[in-house]
Amino acid sequence: MQNEVFFGDKGITLTSSDYLHSLASQEKLKYEKILSNLNFVTTKVELIGSDAESKVIKLGYDLKFIDKIKDAVDKCSIYNSFIAWLGEARKALANKQANEIGGYQQWLNDNDLKETAFTPYVSEEQIIDEMSIKERCEWESLIAASAVLGKLITGELKDAHENAHDAILNPGSTSGSGRDTVIYRKTVETPIEDIDNLVSALQQRKREIDKRKNVVSAQIKHTVKLRNIEIDKENDAIRVENSKLFSQFSAWKAEKTEELSKLKIYVPQQFEGIVEYLNGLAKG
Repeated sequence: MQNEVFFGDKGITLTSSDYLHSLASQEKLKYEKILSNLNFVTTKVELIGSDAESKVIKLGYDLKFIDKIKDAVDKCSIYNSFIAWLGEARKALANKQANEIGGYQQWLNDNDLKETAFTPYVSEEQIIDEMSIKERCEWESLIAASAVLGKLITGELKDAHENAHDAILNPGSTSGSGRDTVIYRKTVETPIEDIDNLVSALQQRKREIDKRKNVVSAQIKHTVKLRNIEIDKENDAIRVENSKLFSQFSAWKAEKTEELSKLKIYVPQQFEGIVEYLNGLAKG
């Protein structure tokens, strides 16, 4: 709930309140200084055997000063109260501005408005999900076959192929020596030409599969690109519309801020004398 007790048709502006706050603080210091140096005892010092008059090193306040003390108490109290009033009033005004103006989203809600959401970009996964059964089966088959052949050609088949050629070049080997010599003899059971042909055939098949996979992949990427170009156009139009809404909010906010800045801080009767005195200081 807004604290309206601080505002009225008559009073002082926020700018004036800042200045009066500063002047009141300075005036208060003068009276605080009086109250911070209270002393009712006069202290003198003199030298034994000297004809010189005693010297006052600390002067005590006499009866006449009692009234100054009472006045200083009253002045400090009223200035403290006035300064506190201005502080609370400025705080109330800041809260009023925050609550009545708020932010952009609050303004949208208050006016039953809503920004248009941007269209999200399309991903390759979405295009793949939109494929027909035939297209999706082909795509998944290409990926699976390429993976199987790639692993085989660079793994087990590569090792077996190299071992076959090595066995032809080095059909026998030994280990140990003398009577402990062990002889190893290697025989390639499959004709090396057939092995070579198998490797070449599988490599060729892998190239053909990858070629087709790359074509489909390029088609997917191209579709994504075209769709996202259209989405960019849609989002540009949405951005323009949303910016119009924000411009309306900015105009309303400026108008509302100007309206609230003209609010007057109410000055209670007990502070009217202080305001008049401080204004007189400012003019003098």
